[in-house]
Amino acid sequence: MKTQSWPSKAKKFASLAAAGAGAVSLTASKAEASIILSPDLNVTIGFTGSSVGRGVHTAASHFFNTFASGPSFGFKAIETGNGSLYGRRLEAAGNAAFETVASIITPFPADAVMNSLSGSGKLIAARHWSNVSSSVSGAGFPFNDAFYLFRFDNGGVKYGWLEASLALSFLPNADPAAGPSLTVIRYAFDNTGNSIAAGQTDLATPEPASLAETGIGALLLGAEGLRRWRKARKAA
Repeated sequence: MKTQSWPSKAKKFASLAAAGAGAVSLTASKAEASIILSPDLNVTIGFTGSSVGRGVHTAASHFFNTFASGPSFGFKAIETGNGSLYGRRLEAAGNAAFETVASIITPFPADAVMNSLSGSGKLIAARHWSNVSSSVSGAGFPFNDAFYLFRFDNGGVKYGWLEASLALSFLPNADPAAGPSLTVIRYAFDNTGNSIAAGQTDLATPEPASLAETGIGALLLGAEGLRRWRKARKAA
C-alpha cells in the first residue's frame, strides 16, 4: 500500500487552502469592483454676503466629476430679487437624473433604492422672503447625512447615491447661514447597471457552493470550521 509522508500531506493541505483562498479573493474582488465609491468630498455649495441685488444671478456653483466613466454633478446657488421679494435656491445640473417627488429632488434614508426612471426636476431647496414674510420650498427641511438617488447614462443606464447635508431656515433676510446650502459628502454608483441601495459601498460575497461542498471553505476557517464541516457531513 502506498503511503504519503507528513510533509507531502502538509504540502497538499497548503495547496488546497491556497486554492480556496484564491477563489474567495477572486470572488470578492469581482463583486466589489462593480461599485465605485468617490473619495470624501465634503464640499459646501451655498451663499456668501448679506444682501441680494435685483434680477437673477448665480452666486456660486460647483461641478463634480471624479471618474471619467461616472456621473457628473453640477450644483448652482441662484439668487433672485426685485426690490420687494428675494429668493435663494439650489439647483442640480449635470448628467445625473435624481429621484424626484413632485419634480423636487428628494432625500432618502439609508438602504432606499431608486424606484422610477423618470425625474427631470432640478430644484433641491429654496427660500423666499420679503419685509413681512418668508417661506421655504423644495426638500423643505434641513437634514444631515441623507441620500439623493440618481441614475445616469454612460454606455447604459447606471444607478447610484449621493450623500449630503442641507442647511435651511425660515429667516427673512439674506444671512448666508439661513441657507439653503448643500454639503456634498460623497457618492457611489454601480458600474454594471444593477440597482444600488443608498449608502451601499460594496456587494455581499456569497460563499461559493464548490468550496462549501468540498470542505475547502471549512479549511480556511481553521479547526473550528473543520469540526463543523465534519459534523454536517455525518448528519447528512
